Amino acid sequence: MANCLINKNLTKDATCGYSLKQIVDIYLANYAQVSAVTLSSSAEHTVSAVTMAEGGKWSHIEPAKDTTSYNDDLVVGGNGSKYRTHTMTFSFNSAYVDEVADALDTLSLGKFVAILKLSDGTYIMLGRLTGLEASSASSLSEAEADGQNGITVTLECNTTETALIVPSTVFDGLDKVANA
Repeated sequence: MANCLINKNLTKDATCGYSLKQIVDIYLANYAQVSAVTLSSSAEHTVSAVTMAEGGKWSHIEPAKDTTSYNDDLVVGGNGSKYRTHTMTFSFNSAYVDEVADALDTLSLGKFVAILKLSDGTYIMLGRLTGLEASSASSLSEAEADGQNGITVTLECNTTETALIVPSTVFDGLDKVANA
C-alpha cells in the first residue's frame, strides 16, 4: 500500500532536452494467464518478475503512428472513495480481413494485462489487479484517401494502484510473443 505522506522532492531533472513518451509497442496477455506479478521490495511501483501460466504468452500489437495513448487517472466517488482508472486507446491499420475481425472480437470480449513500450525505451504495466476490458471497439474506414482503415480499441479498468514500471531486464525476460 502506498505511503500517503509525501516525503520526497519532485523537482525538474537537471538534464535539458526533449521529452517524448509516445507508445510505440503494446504487449497484451490474457488476464487469466498472468499467474503473478511480483513487485520490487525496494520500489513498490516497480515490477521485479512476471510469471505466466502454462501456455500463457504476450501478444504484440504494433499501433498506427500517433494513435495510441494511456491515462492513469484518480477518480473520487460521491462518498469520497478513491480509486484509479487505467485507460488505453490504440488503433492499427489493416484491411478488414478474417484475422482482423477475429482480433476485434477478442479485444472486445477479453480481459487483459498490458505492457506498453514508450518511445524513450521504458515500459509500463496496466491492468495488473483487475484486468483491462474493452469500453469501445470499432472497425472504421474514412472517406479520405489518407484516412484510417483498421480498428480502434479502448481498454480500461478500475484499480487501486498507479501504472507500474517494468524494467527492461524484466521485460526482456518474458516469453513475449504468441505464435512465435
